[in-house]
Amino acid sequence: MDRRQKKTKRAIFTAMNQLLIKKRYDKITVADILQEADISRSTFYDHFESKDDLLRCMNDALFRHVFTHPSESEATHDFSEHHQDLQTFLTHTLYHLRDEYPELKGILASESGQLFWQYLKEEFMLMAASQMHAAELEAKVPRAIWENHVAMTFVELVKQWFNQGIEESPECIESYFERLIFRDTPPPCS
Repeated sequence: MDRRQKKTKRAIFTAMNQLLIKKRYDKITVADILQEADISRSTFYDHFESKDDLLRCMNDALFRHVFTHPSESEATHDFSEHHQDLQTFLTHTLYHLRDEYPELKGILASESGQLFWQYLKEEFMLMAASQMHAAELEAKVPRAIWENHVAMTFVELVKQWFNQGIEESPECIESYFERLIFRDTPPPCS
């Protein structure tokens, strides 16, 4: 993608973010996005098939790094030398969410915030489920119930963390998660 295309895509993402702060997702039209981004209909459709595709792409962009390239270093954290176990995956995810928090605050406070939480839950279930197989067997409950329980616990923990202004470290939040889900728990964070 060339620089101009990236700039246009960024403008569309920004427009959608602004609209999500003001309106519910189901009330936003492609025409609203065009007006907010100051682009033509053909420009929008050059990048996205629909409003739903735009939202999916926004969420994909938000989580792409952490869910597909967990071993790359970033400015605020570096997990490139870590073994990619569940603890590392969760802590890395939390760092990424903390880094994106300023961009997410408005959207999460809006009526459309539930779309973000649903996407986070679905991505979490896809990525963490394979790493939790042993714990699922120990829990002795059907896999679907276990995965949903663990994903909802993670999402609710992140919601609480966001509501409190992300004051605690990602490592601390991850340790809370482990204490909520697993019997062998790490020591409390300090």
